[in-house]
Amino acid sequence: MTPHRIEEHHMSTAPRIDHARLLADINRLSQIGAGSDGAIWRIAGNDADMAARDWIDKTMRVAGLHSYYDPGSTRKVSWRAAKAD
Repeated sequence: MTPHRIEEHHMSTAPRIDHARLLADINRLSQIGAGSDGAIWRIAGNDADMAARDWIDKTMRVAGLHSYYDPGSTRKVSWRAAKAD
């Protein structure tokens, strides 16, 4: 489950969405905590939940996003466009 980096030449504008890659990432995420019945079981704080959170955080950081938690434990993400020369 290797995350992808947003290419640098896209950083000065909003990133383009690669629909196939997005679907692949959603499918990868759905495997974390998947039960034999096809359901996804990620109870807050369990191993699957923490693994999914870690995967999302790593995926965002590799893509060049800043991921953090606010004081209420809500994940926040920011993206900064490259400065124009």
